[in-house]
Amino acid sequence: MLRLRSDAWLQRQERVGYHETSAALTALKKTSEHTWRNEVSRVPVPQALRHLNTAFSNFFAKREILPLVPTAAKTALLSRKS
Repeated sequence: MLRLRSDAWLQRQERVGYHETSAALTALKKTSEHTWRNEVSRVPVPQALRHLNTAFSNFFAKREILPLVPTAAKTALLSRKS
């Protein structure tokens, strides 16, 4: 979903919100190659979409830089600090 939102902004300067990403996720779950997503807990994915929405809202309000996928090194460093 990050790729969907990032590409929309970088290529077309188009904002994609929570509802569009949620609908895309629902459509993705209905494809035969992603049916396994129906077997996992339903709470973390919408929560991650809400966090992504907050990050992009902060970006468009010029409170933050463009959200990026964290690298393994950054993730390891952040987990050591906490």
